[in-house]
Amino acid sequence: MSPAVTNHIQSTWQTISVIGTWVISVAGSFLLPLPLWAANDQSMSYTKFIYFIATVIAGFVLIYTFVNKNKRVWLIISVVSLIALTLLFYKYSVAREALTLHYDSNDYVVGTEYKKEFKNDLKELEALLGHKIDKREILDYASGRPDLVWTPESIKTSRWTLILLLLSSFMASSVFLISFVNTFFLFKQQAQ
Repeated sequence: MSPAVTNHIQSTWQTISVIGTWVISVAGSFLLPLPLWAANDQSMSYTKFIYFIATVIAGFVLIYTFVNKNKRVWLIISVVSLIALTLLFYKYSVAREALTLHYDSNDYVVGTEYKKEFKNDLKELEALLGHKIDKREILDYASGRPDLVWTPESIKTSRWTLILLLLSSFMASSVFLISFVNTFFLFKQQAQ
């Protein structure tokens, strides 16, 4: 086989692989189930829209793969996006643990600031019980209704924090997958 034919076949497979990676990212954004905290309340539409935006951004990275064939640039993008993915997913996991509570087979987004009227009830209840009450017990006390305990503003802030961290993690994973596949093919071409 001539080198021109071999290069054409490799280029075709590189294009198919990078586009396939993007298609998998798109499919994943629509087929993967939402986290429990996003699937059972009003943030579901926001989260789906943010998945869409992340997919569009990954599409722009895909287009950039056809413009820039510098393997060092793609290696740097791969490493930076992997580091960003790791840090963002860690931050999302910590935030999810702090800002959501499980109650009766659902996850609820909770706030960081108690309502004034609840603070007094909480102080009385803690005095009666003789110990501090944690957030899980508070949600039990409120029968799974975070809106009775935390201020609407703090719940909204918690929800948007989770949504934006999830978006950032999803974008970093899409960029990493596309850049890694592109880097792999560019270094493979150089080796031949």
